[in-house]
Amino acid sequence: MKKLSLIICSIFFVFIVNAQTKILSYGIGPVASFPVGDFGNAAGVGFGGEIHVDYPLTKHFEAFGQGGFQSFIGKSIAGVSNSTVSAPSFIFGTRYYINNFHVGLGIGYTSFIRKYDEDGVSLSPQVGIRISNFNLIAHYTLTNASGGNLPGGSNHYNIIGLKLIYKLSNIFENSKMY
Repeated sequence: MKKLSLIICSIFFVFIVNAQTKILSYGIGPVASFPVGDFGNAAGVGFGGEIHVDYPLTKHFEAFGQGGFQSFIGKSIAGVSNSTVSAPSFIFGTRYYINNFHVGLGIGYTSFIRKYDEDGVSLSPQVGIRISNFNLIAHYTLTNASGGNLPGGSNHYNIIGLKLIYKLSNIFENSKMY
């Protein structure tokens, strides 16, 4: 976890240092997700929040970082109740914009905390639309976690969901923008 924190801080520092001619913006918002596959057999709907940092690379591409926390309601399987699953995550990636529509791909780290803690690498394809200061993002996040403690011995935590991110402000602004 210390290495992950160091990597996150390093990337954030690079964004700040290179922000002299670009805009580094940040936003916050709610997330609603539905587990699918074997994870869907063990947990129900999840709610949480995320913080996003966006950095324009060109007129159509931007880099992003997102960190968040979700809590999934546990389900009962064959009379055995599963506990609530908490899932903090950090994902970094890029988005390609065509007007206000975008597609993106992120990779990161997610931890699933319940009776057994499991964590792993996450891959998150995303599509969305930006309307004014809001960014509505649909995502399908796949995490290959350590362990294999889901029903059937699976270790695949797959989630589909929606995020509504509100752009709070720009950290650095400069009139020279794409």
